[in-house]
Amino acid sequence: MTPENLKTRIAQTHLKESGQYKAKIDGDWGPLSRAAALKWWRDKTPSTAGTPYELAQSYVGTREIPGAEDNPLIVSWLRMAEPWVSDDETAWCSAFVGAMAELTGYETTGKLNARSWLEAGDGIELRDARPGDVAVFWRSSPASWKGHVGFFVEQDGDKIKVLGGNQGNKVSIASYPRTRLLGVRRIKKS
Repeated sequence: MTPENLKTRIAQTHLKESGQYKAKIDGDWGPLSRAAALKWWRDKTPSTAGTPYELAQSYVGTREIPGAEDNPLIVSWLRMAEPWVSDDETAWCSAFVGAMAELTGYETTGKLNARSWLEAGDGIELRDARPGDVAVFWRSSPASWKGHVGFFVEQDGDKIKVLGGNQGNKVSIASYPRTRLLGVRRIKKS
């Protein structure tokens, strides 16, 4: 048995004990495991977190664990999008935005690619952006597939502040140059 199968069996066992998972404990993180985990997460999500942005604020300071260990919370956010992920070294900005959206019943891309958020919700102009909108930035070059995504906080001169994951290996508010902005999206309840 691989370490990954063992982790999945442990998660399935906990989900079964909590009454969320009804299938066989087999070490395969498939649709039934994912659905059970999502139900468990939604049950644990504070009722005061009405929007993805409000929920995201409650996780500020959550960080990766240096070295060989992984933060299980971050890994669970990653696995909501991609069940094969096993560590917090995988880029997780899109997973964080997606988990916050999914847990509060908003639309999500279900992808780890930050630029996938350019297809979610409705595009809006930066001047119309409000806290909680999704801001997407380019990394490396505007034509690259690489990017970063977070929740818009405010525009501060030529910088845009976003609340996001994987910013300095933690959930934080960070500033990005306005010139790197690819788009702002307003996501809706699903």
